[in-house]
Amino acid sequence: MSDPLFARREIARVLQQAAADASTVVIHSSLPGLRPEGASKWDFLYGLRELIATGRTVAIPTFTFSFCKDGLFDPKVTPSQVGILGDWALRLPEFRRTNHPIYSFAVAGPLADAFLACQNETTFGETSAFRWFESQASRLIMMGCDWSYCTQFHAYEEEAAVPYREFKTFAGASGTNARMFVRRLETNIENDFLPAVDALRAEGRISTVPLFSGMVESVACTDLAVVCRRLLRGDPHAFARKTGARAASGAGTATPKSVAIKVALVGSSTLDFLADTFRSAYAAILKDHPIEVHHVPFGQRSREIADTGSTLYSFDARFSFFVERLEDLVGVASLQDADTTRLESALQRYLDDIAQYRDAVSGTIFVNSFCASQAPLLRQAQATGAGNTGAVIARANSLLAEQIGLLADVHLIDVGLLAMTAGARISDDRLWAVGRIPFSNRFTEALAHRFTTLIAAATGRTARLIVVDLDNTLWGGVLGEDGEAGIQLGGDYPGNAFVAFQKALKHLSRNGIAVAICSKNDEAEALAVIGGHPEMVLRPSDFVAHRINWKVKADNVADICDSLGLGLRNVLFIDDNPAERERMRVTLPDVLVLDLPEDPAQYTEALRDCPWLEMLQLTAEDKKRVEQYKARETTMRSRSQFSDPETFFRSLQTRVHIQPLDRHNEARAVQLISKTNQFNTSGRRYSSSELRRLNETGFGIYVIGAEDKFSEFENIGVLIVDWENSGASLARVDNYLLSCRALGRGIETGVLCWLVDKARSKGVSAVQGEIVESPRNLPARSVFADAGFRQIGEANHWHAAVDSGPGMPNWLAVLDFTAA
Repeated sequence: MSDPLFARREIARVLQQAAADASTVVIHSSLPGLRPEGASKWDFLYGLRELIATGRTVAIPTFTFSFCKDGLFDPKVTPSQVGILGDWALRLPEFRRTNHPIYSFAVAGPLADAFLACQNETTFGETSAFRWFESQASRLIMMGCDWSYCTQFHAYEEEAAVPYREFKTFAGASGTNARMFVRRLETNIENDFLPAVDALRAEGRISTVPLFSGMVESVACTDLAVVCRRLLRGDPHAFARKTGARAASGAGTATPKSVAIKVALVGSSTLDFLADTFRSAYAAILKDHPIEVHHVPFGQRSREIADTGSTLYSFDARFSFFVERLEDLVGVASLQDADTTRLESALQRYLDDIAQYRDAVSGTIFVNSFCASQAPLLRQAQATGAGNTGAVIARANSLLAEQIGLLADVHLIDVGLLAMTAGARISDDRLWAVGRIPFSNRFTEALAHRFTTLIAAATGRTARLIVVDLDNTLWGGVLGEDGEAGIQLGGDYPGNAFVAFQKALKHLSRNGIAVAICSKNDEAEALAVIGGHPEMVLRPSDFVAHRINWKVKADNVADICDSLGLGLRNVLFIDDNPAERERMRVTLPDVLVLDLPEDPAQYTEALRDCPWLEMLQLTAEDKKRVEQYKARETTMRSRSQFSDPETFFRSLQTRVHIQPLDRHNEARAVQLISKTNQFNTSGRRYSSSELRRLNETGFGIYVIGAEDKFSEFENIGVLIVDWENSGASLARVDNYLLSCRALGRGIETGVLCWLVDKARSKGVSAVQGEIVESPRNLPARSVFADAGFRQIGEANHWHAAVDSGPGMPNWLAVLDFTAA
């Protein structure tokens, strides 16, 4: 470094920024995690002294867990076992060490005497140092280490009397004892504080500042306390990692294991090769969820569908793909060999089979369209004259589309477009002759890839936000080096390739996939180019957010997601630099990363082939999504102007619409049910046909819409209620889910308050709900408790009597469009 004092000034600056306005700070540290090249011990001590000089009290852990084994502790000589910063601090005259034999601290500052006076009757109890931190509204700082090292969490485990811990007294050799709330060894449990950390991040409570090659994060102790108490009130095992331990300690509901997605391939020809190729394609793209594939044996399609006891029905596929060719229907290698009467008869049987299968199963169905398989016939098929192959194919596709239009949850795959895009012949005469294999190798791969992307779209594992770089990504060249006049955009190659890429991104934006910028650049210069360059296709209004600075890109992406209320799993990162892409994969492994080819002329093709940009159908809400993201960021910015949540909620003038399921909102309801994972109380998934059946059997299916002064009306949630669960005495919430963009406005509890009022009007005495935990539904776990329901029986079951249930929040206006 050219400045010999840079390190100490930077440490002092970051610590003071992390401390915010707190009068007391607790610093947990792992200096190797910062990789502080060029920084010395004295640089860190300088930072601590500067913090104290501002009038703050500083506490640094000097824990000695060895006391639990040997009973030895001398505050003057026993070294810290939790990092060297505490030992360094004790060499400064202003620092003193507390006398707790296990959880001691090096402390200095105006409140040091009060801290030293903590009685510590139990290690984490009312008179402990940890509860003192909360009483002083301290700031907890994690310096180069993650939140698993934050001991403060244990204070709330002790307060909640979690069942996997118990009190144990450790006796010291000198007569000093320590009563500690320790893990029960027989439960074999491990702590996992990630639920609390995720909640704090989602609420914007954690501050993050880069330092050297690491991060310094901090949170107000009072904020951490609120979240911990809320989670532990909802589930005493909220911080327990192992499900086996939950069973051993006698409470709680184990987090469900991933259940394999079942996929059926339905056709008349040999489908073994397609099944194997599909399994491989799926594993390469959707690694986080297992799959199970069943294919109908050769020649058995009609028999399997006619027999309700067949293996196909017992398999109970969530997704089914009908993969017939017209040739397969009549068992010929070429349509030129097919008898017209026989073909029409076989086609009608096929259409009947699809309709019968639709009536009998509950999953989603995809059907391949028809296309001439041989290259000469592909050209002939473009003709429309009567009697030729093209007319036969056109007629068959017309009947197929007509049939599918009458069926719920059945989607058509355009085989001709797929073959043209993949540049592949559909069939291979040799493969058909050898084993009645319907598709060529290359087209089989294209079809398997397409099936995978459709499943990704149906299960919500697709991108809703594209975060894109600028230099050599949206334009050619480096703005900071070449200047606006030197970048390549428009005109001849490669400038025209970047224009084409921007047009592709804009098309996606119009269909509801938002675009944001993450670039290491001068913000003013970059925005000037975006707003003023004549060849720019994407303008400032096309981006829902931008982070143009010199920070680590992973931090910027996380910040964008926080501002938009979006999970990392639904973000696609696009950057021309392979090093940035790899760093994103390592730092934020949930983020999807597109590997751009070296040639910008291939960028658009790479985007088109991206498996995470598939859409099953475009709803009105999809088209509004980009504007809704912009509105949410405006809403969150306005929140800082209010001192309390209720005043903020009231200022939004939110109107909630409760609507019955109908043909206008059914597609959106299915989309929400399929894709919503975070605010989802039970995780149950339903297709259109299943929702209709529920409606006919005593369930209420309510689609929740919302609007406020920043956002236009949008359907943002679904509430499914079993009104006949126990006669007229009890209504049961089968599932309740909301889009993450709707969270933070008080709607979450307001809908449940409406439900209690609705139950009262229907003569039902109580409403019951449950939380079925999944790895991602943390935001939903406290909703019943927050709405005033009381816990009953099992840990995740909640109950509200209609005569004493929660009242409607006064900041919400609820419009009820349902029948009485």
